[in-house]
Amino acid sequence: MEQAFVTLNNGIKMPQFGIGTYLLTPEEAEKSTLAALQEKVFADLAAKYHKTPAQIILRWHIQMGFIVIPGSKNPDHVRENFNIFDFALTDDEMGEIAKLNKNVRYYNRTDEQLVQFAAFKPHYED
Repeated sequence: MEQAFVTLNNGIKMPQFGIGTYLLTPEEAEKSTLAALQEKVFADLAAKYHKTPAQIILRWHIQMGFIVIPGSKNPDHVRENFNIFDFALTDDEMGEIAKLNKNVRYYNRTDEQLVQFAAFKPHYED
């Protein structure tokens, strides 16, 4: 199977699947997060480890070697996001999560989306 590449606006090519940087608007991030949080495996592991499903997802990313930069305005969620280093998922659990691949990308970058993202102005609390 031939590797697919995405050409960024600056002409740089990067693998479509693999290491890459994806910038999501808050709306896109919420949509993809809500979809993942509905998966039963995350609820089961959260109960086992006394964590939230979001913490299980973050831990999976860390164990996969990904750099994760979660965001939240909620101070409790920020604390939860850091509280993922006191447990480790087993190889079998990592495998169960990997089986969730439905060959559906949560984020598909288009040039129109990049233009919208570049124009995005976050609203900060006063």
